[in-house]
Amino acid sequence: VTFEMHDFLWAAQIGSCTIGITNQGLNDAAHVFLRSLASVSCLYFLTLTTPVTDMVWVLHKLRVPALLIELLTLIYRFILILLEVSRQIYLAQDLRAGYRNIQTGLASLGKLILSVFIKSYRQSLAMYDALVARCYTEKLPVLEERRQWSRRNILLIFLIDGALVLSALYAGGSV
Repeated sequence: VTFEMHDFLWAAQIGSCTIGITNQGLNDAAHVFLRSLASVSCLYFLTLTTPVTDMVWVLHKLRVPALLIELLTLIYRFILILLEVSRQIYLAQDLRAGYRNIQTGLASLGKLILSVFIKSYRQSLAMYDALVARCYTEKLPVLEERRQWSRRNILLIFLIDGALVLSALYAGGSV
């Protein structure tokens, strides 16, 4: 948004104000988009290949506050509950022709949202009752494993990471 004329690739005039896209703005947007895509890809890779207990163990070793670790664990569990409940209800609705046209699809979607909310709320209460029955004291203990670090694996990790850093620097990026 500007009051002056620039070299716009596309522009719209609204009164005395000009809204447009510049070459630099397009490059910045592409950079932000690709960085976001890379971050989400890394997060997906981490969550799909690493068990939650291992992530909790590492966060504990990094001295992340226990409250944040507990929130991560419970939110992860509730996301899985929501996905499973919504999958079951959607399948039941679909088998009963709940999505045969737009009108029934919208009605079924509304019922799906309501049912998922109610069922997930009930399951969260049941989960809390199960935690209390196991003497829940606002801390979720995680079994720690004794791990043997292989020198070969550590060397391999450093070599791969070094190659990635060098390739990023060679491509003109930043680390």
